[in-house]
Amino acid sequence: KQGVCLLDVRVLCFAIVLTFSCGLLFGVAPGLYAARSHTFGSRGSNTAAGSRRIHEVLIAVQVALTVVLLAGAVTLRGAFMHLVGLERGFDRHGVVTVSLSVWGTPEQGDPALAYLSEVLRRVKRLPGVLGAGATEFLPLAPDRGYIGGPVTVSGRPADRNAMLVPILPSYFQAVGGRILAGREFTDQEIQSDAQVVVINEALAHQFGAPAEVIGQQLRFGRSGTGPARTIIGVVQDMVDRKSTRLNSSHI
Repeated sequence: KQGVCLLDVRVLCFAIVLTFSCGLLFGVAPGLYAARSHTFGSRGSNTAAGSRRIHEVLIAVQVALTVVLLAGAVTLRGAFMHLVGLERGFDRHGVVTVSLSVWGTPEQGDPALAYLSEVLRRVKRLPGVLGAGATEFLPLAPDRGYIGGPVTVSGRPADRNAMLVPILPSYFQAVGGRILAGREFTDQEIQSDAQVVVINEALAHQFGAPAEVIGQQLRFGRSGTGPARTIIGVVQDMVDRKSTRLNSSHI
């Protein structure tokens, strides 16, 4: 599927209900009341005064709702312009994503790596394809199952927990990610299950410049006793500059 903006059904239903409610409140209700007042106009000045009060209240409510709507529109425009100009850390132009699951198939488990590698090789041979990669969590997609935890780099604990994102070679090339230091994974590292990781700049900056963390050992756990993984690259943050992410060669 290609990157698109999907409208929340709940928001759409709320907008429709609110639109009809406002139409009934400021259109039908005053009309019915005016017709009733005209029919029973013999009641005199009391009826006229009551009609004016209701009319004034409706106008005041309408003005108040208009101000709220205008303020919301201005705020929404500012937020939208901020998102348009936001440096995402990846290029969405010309990028197509496809969801693929091998769970419950004969390729589940170890054969899944060979299966996905073959799929990527065939995709790369298609006309017009400049690159292809695979990941478990796409940028901007909700995290469907958190993988990760506290980490240490060369014995120093990170300020926040890190999320582990499995990827295959050429993933950053495919999404237009920018490698700030080091490199991506190689096919040999994937096949041999090499203990290597690529981290984002938010995590790298906790321990120095991107080039300074290349070659350092990263371990899971606050005590730093987990298996060591060598940092081979630092990639530009993708959208969220507050999150710390590890891109692992494991799949």
